[in-house]
Amino acid sequence: VLESLVGRSFLPRGTGIVTRRPLVLQLYNTRQDTLEDGDEDEEPDEVVDDREWGEFLHVPGKKYFDFAAIREEIVAETDRLTGKNKGI
Repeated sequence: VLESLVGRSFLPRGTGIVTRRPLVLQLYNTRQDTLEDGDEDEEPDEVVDDREWGEFLHVPGKKYFDFAAIREEIVAETDRLTGKNKGI
């Protein structure tokens, strides 16, 4: 359900994958616009940058622009806290 709301695939996949460790992941979607003649009251002439990224609470200041890297960080942080051989 979460991935369908976001429109991106970023959660770990596989047999026996269960989320047992709470993570705070903030996902951002911003758009930077350029206006002709600097008039801020008009609609933008051209969108110059669409940006999506995620940030984890346990890694302050680091932005993840690749959603595969977000998936890898979820797995890595779960392994760091719970260990690799605990069946989680």
